[in-house]
Amino acid sequence: MQAILHIPHAATTIPDDYLGTYLGGQARIDNEHLQLADLHTDRLFVSPRIAALPLVFPYSRIFVDVERFRDANDEIMAARGMGALYTHGHNLERLRTLPKVEAHEAILKRYYDPHHTTLTAMVDAQLAAQGHALIIDCHSFASQRLPYEDKCTDERPEICIGTDAYHTPEWIANTLLKCFAKRGYETALNHPFAGSIVPIKHYHKSPGVMSVMLEIRRDLFSDEATGKPNRLFKTVQADIEAAIRVLLERVRAKLVHQ
Repeated sequence: MQAILHIPHAATTIPDDYLGTYLGGQARIDNEHLQLADLHTDRLFVSPRIAALPLVFPYSRIFVDVERFRDANDEIMAARGMGALYTHGHNLERLRTLPKVEAHEAILKRYYDPHHTTLTAMVDAQLAAQGHALIIDCHSFASQRLPYEDKCTDERPEICIGTDAYHTPEWIANTLLKCFAKRGYETALNHPFAGSIVPIKHYHKSPGVMSVMLEIRRDLFSDEATGKPNRLFKTVQADIEAAIRVLLERVRAKLVHQ
């Protein structure tokens, strides 16, 4: 049993052709990345010692956010200017000037769609080979609520496990909650963030597709003022690896007895 590690927000790359559309220059872009990017999650979650395939989106979420629904009408965060194509930043102030609607579609087709095509293909391959697929949606979050977030998210546990009622069996969430609690972390279910990504092809259609979101509070492994890893980075990295290994063992055991 292999997992798919979906890592959508680790990168800070914005194509040169679009840098001029951002307000405030590079300083504003850098600050948004400090606030919104899941810096280092491409290192934090990936280990050669676990049976998992990483899928890392190589562009910044403030350019294209592949974790959002493609259609703004389906995406609740689009009302705050933070749909698949952001127009506003973490403080809800204008971030960039987007081109005409036709150009929006061109950006989505070039950057958003290929990522989801790859994710869907990876899930399809696991279903064909194993009869099941497991996505671990890998994220980090700020230690203090950001202005764009709902006020109910003021409380910030160290580890947040996000679930989907259809695609996350209760035992998967409980396994991760217990693993991190045993290692001394303050854990929470669907708080401050909820849900976990599933390809649209399989969303609420394929019970063999399992998905769970794993969110790590950033101050555990980094200096939030600079974005640099702190002295506990390797400890947190090892604890995440251990939790994923336990989860995969539990998944294998469950599938054997089905």
